[in-house]
Amino acid sequence: MASIRLFRRVCADGQHCSVRMAMVVSWRRRSASVFAVGLLLCHAHLMRSALETWQSDLTVWRHAADIAPFKPRVALNYGVSLMQAKAYPQAVAQLIRAERLTHAGHVPAWDRAITRRAAVKNLTALGVIR
Repeated sequence: MASIRLFRRVCADGQHCSVRMAMVVSWRRRSASVFAVGLLLCHAHLMRSALETWQSDLTVWRHAADIAPFKPRVALNYGVSLMQAKAYPQAVAQLIRAERLTHAGHVPAWDRAITRRAAVKNLTALGVIR
């Protein structure tokens, strides 16, 4: 708005004012449109990469395991997703990893107990532990 007021003062005689104001308004609309299109393109790119991750439970937990390799709950959930996908050897490996990660000092006590119990229960169901 300040630029429109400036043009009104500059062309006080009334000549060419409408042309100059139209140029200012046109420039602002054009720059806003370019910004909006750029924003939409960035959003589309981010959505595409997020949708690749969220294809299934297995892809979500694989991605989470890649990002947080030292979290036992992530390893447990990835192992359960592998069990559901009938990839039993990989599931056993993830469940054993989850159980081992519960012994790490950085894991809170409540998470340690819940994750360990669930990992042992799933390993027992798979026949690894008797």
